[in-house]
Amino acid sequence: MFAKETNVNVSKNLTIYDMYLLKNEMTTFGYLSILDRIWNKVVENRARGIETRVYIDEFQVIINPSQPEILRVQASEIYSRIRKYLGCPTFMTQSAETMLSTMEGRSILFNSDFLILLEQKGEVLDALVDRFKLTEKEAMYLQNNRVGTGLIIAGGQIIPFSNLIPKETKLFELMNTSRKNENQLTA
Repeated sequence: MFAKETNVNVSKNLTIYDMYLLKNEMTTFGYLSILDRIWNKVVENRARGIETRVYIDEFQVIINPSQPEILRVQASEIYSRIRKYLGCPTFMTQSAETMLSTMEGRSILFNSDFLILLEQKGEVLDALVDRFKLTEKEAMYLQNNRVGTGLIIAGGQIIPFSNLIPKETKLFELMNTSRKNENQLTA
């Protein structure tokens, strides 16, 4: 599709699409093609009685207002329909602000049965507090910029969490994703 026939077997149980190198006028077409392939796999698996789990990381890239509307609409439609087809969508983003900046992103965010929310600020925090009717105490878990705190919203229930790990422990060393410690972990 993108210059030559693929050597990847897309019939396997796990398929990963990496769009990192597709950064030109083919980006939109690339995303649309992959979303189409994912949807076709979901439909095919449903016919066979197989559940399909779809994970899209850095979702803010697809739902961003700078992307063509057709791409945002396609992603939103897949998200809203996939559960009816024995699918489980998991869209991950570090930018709730971008999700709230488009109608499609708002629809996905506010129609999700399960959310994990970390630190938020300004208008985004206000929108989340308003939409999920967060108490002042619950909102503190999103205002507090302590790594490891936030809210889980699941089926209408709001669960604050604080998963602080002492820095001097082996667990912290294993779980730490801070760039400062990248050299320490690989040295």
